[in-house]
Amino acid sequence: HLKSLRAILMPPRSDVRGYNRAFESQADGIIPQPYTEKFLLSRLKYVLAGQTAAFHTNPEPLHRRPRPHLPISPSLPQSPLNEVEEQVEERTRELVLAARNHRMLLDSNADAMIVVNEDKRVRYVNPAAETLLHQPAGTLIDAEPAFTLAVGEIKEVTVPQNSGDPVIAEMRVAGIEWEGRPAMLATLRDITARKRAEEALKQAKEAAEAADQAKSDFLANMSHEIRTPMNGIIGMTEMLTETTLTEEQKDFTLTVKNCAQSLLGIINEILDFAKIEAG
Repeated sequence: HLKSLRAILMPPRSDVRGYNRAFESQADGIIPQPYTEKFLLSRLKYVLAGQTAAFHTNPEPLHRRPRPHLPISPSLPQSPLNEVEEQVEERTRELVLAARNHRMLLDSNADAMIVVNEDKRVRYVNPAAETLLHQPAGTLIDAEPAFTLAVGEIKEVTVPQNSGDPVIAEMRVAGIEWEGRPAMLATLRDITARKRAEEALKQAKEAAEAADQAKSDFLANMSHEIRTPMNGIIGMTEMLTETTLTEEQKDFTLTVKNCAQSLLGIINEILDFAKIEAG
C-alpha cells in the first residue's frame, strides 16, 4: 500500500504551477510548508487509511481522474488522529476504572444487595447476599427472588437457613436503572442479634412489671394483715383502762396502749414509704 500512496510536500514558495503539477499527479493530499512533524504524521495516517479502504473495496488498480484538491494548511482547525486516539484511550481507562470502583463498592458492602429487573429476574447479587441466602451467584442469577419486592417498602423478612434458626433481615427496596433498564435494588441487613436483644429486653421488662405487681399486692395484704390486729390491741387496751384496775394495772395498760400506737405509726410509715417506692 505504501507504493500506491501519493503525498506531495510542497516547497515553502510554491506557485500556481506547483499546485497544478500536484493535481495532475493525482496526489491524495497537498501539505504546504511550513508544517510540523505532528501534523504531517496525522495527514499521512489519514491518507493511508483512505488508500487501505479503497484497496479492500476495489482490488483492481485504481484509475482515477484528476480531481481538484484544496491546499490543507496546518492552521485549519483539525484534531490530529493520534490526539483523538489518546483521548479515546484515556476516556476508556476512566470508564473502566469507574466501573471497577463501583463494582468494588457493591461487592465489599456488608449488607446483602440484590438487583431485580422488570421481568422479576435477579441480575446481580453481591457476596454478602450469597452468604445470607446460602446460594452461589450462579444459582441466583436469572432466578426469581425469594421475596416480593415493591419500590419504597421497608419490611422484615425471614431467611431460612440450612441449619439452625432462621435469620431475620430488614429489607429496603429502591428503584434504580440497571443495564439501561428500570430495576429494583433490595438491600437486606441481618438484624437477628438486634431482634433477640429486643426480645430479651421485652421479657426482662415484663418480669420487672410482674415483680412490681407482686410487691404492690404484698403491700396491700400486709397493710390489712398488720393493721387489723394492731387496731384490735389498741381498742382492747382502751376498754381495759375503763374497767376497775389497780394503779399498777392501769399503768401497765397505758404502757401497752402507748407501745401499740407507736408500733402502728411505724408500720404505717413503712407501708407508705414502700408504696411510694413502688410508684
